[in-house]
Amino acid sequence: MHNKDRDRYRKLMYPLLDQEKLDTVLQEYGNVIDANAVTLRQVELSLYFLLSCTPRRTFDRKRSSYGLKATAERVARAIPNVGNAYISNSAFIAAAILCGFKIDPIEGTPNVHLNIRARARDTQRLEELLYNEYTCEL
Repeated sequence: MHNKDRDRYRKLMYPLLDQEKLDTVLQEYGNVIDANAVTLRQVELSLYFLLSCTPRRTFDRKRSSYGLKATAERVARAIPNVGNAYISNSAFIAAAILCGFKIDPIEGTPNVHLNIRARARDTQRLEELLYNEYTCEL
């Protein structure tokens, strides 16, 4: 990843990593998100994946937040020495809301549908970029 791309990526990500904004989301969506299962670190790991996704007009009913958070964990594990790449479903949902995605709770489950477009080829490219960024010398 070139320095220009890295700087752009960080400018997108770090304004979202604000504890006050996260607390607001946790209060507003308390009926969907378990605040006790959310850490700022998990939100940060989710953002690596979510910032590569784009919104769509309708909800993606084929995938739930739980399946998407597994993809986010896989992306996070592509970063060398990341350590524990676990992301709770609630942290992933909170990060998605911070990114501006809309949610539609799935009745009887802790999962939601999102208005998200996440293509496999984009995810694979992101994994490669993150791996290369964190393994090359700056």
